[in-house]
Amino acid sequence: MSAPEEKIYDLIVVGAGMIGSAAAHHASQIPNTTVCLVGPPEPKVRKGQDIFGCWFDEGRLCYQINRNKIWCNLGAKSLARFRDLEKLTGVKFYTESGYAYVTLDKSTLENLMEVNQKCGFEAQDITNSWKNIFPFLHLPDNASVVWQSVNGGHIIPRKLVTAHQTAAQMCDAQILHKIVSTVLPSKCDTHKWDVVTECGSVLQGHRVLVAAGGFAALKPLFHHVAPQMVPDLELRTQTISYLCISAEEAQRLK
Repeated sequence: MSAPEEKIYDLIVVGAGMIGSAAAHHASQIPNTTVCLVGPPEPKVRKGQDIFGCWFDEGRLCYQINRNKIWCNLGAKSLARFRDLEKLTGVKFYTESGYAYVTLDKSTLENLMEVNQKCGFEAQDITNSWKNIFPFLHLPDNASVVWQSVNGGHIIPRKLVTAHQTAAQMCDAQILHKIVSTVLPSKCDTHKWDVVTECGSVLQGHRVLVAAGGFAALKPLFHHVAPQMVPDLELRTQTISYLCISAEEAQRLK
């Protein structure tokens, strides 16, 4: 283990993915708060990498309408910030292309439209007209379709992470592209936590936010937590296919 850095951060965020980067961005806006974001970037060679972020992709749906009012409000608040974040950082990550929800359950449709109305969203029931709007789709005859033409579309997770990290750095947050191996209680009175990286460097902080997702189970990040308070994390396998298309095909699909 190398000697600790002299600087003591108010907050160290472990995990530089979608959640960690956003947390670092928002925390860095708190006056007189020093923030350090620690986490590896996307690897150029995927084979043999233990940590593989869920944000290594080019498309993620984002929308307001949901059967749960809480998720409706969270989605709406997130979408409302996208353009401001793009303008602030110059990083474009959001495409407002609309969002369509398809269900074969009539009660789901009714519930969705009820919540949509309560939240004041502009979703429409296009069950009887979707073929005119989306002639290229092939859906069952009994399918119900809800369409929201605004405040919905897709984001590029890679660029969203870049935008949050850029905004955090604009507020003087530090970003270290390292993998954290453990978090330990400090033996000094000057700060509360020591965050140790795989290369042996030690970061000192008053508070630590672990935003490593499922990968938190790969490293001993919770030695400092009482046994009954340790998060119950279980790693599960997931098969992911990476498809590559030509530049010509990508242009055609646009």
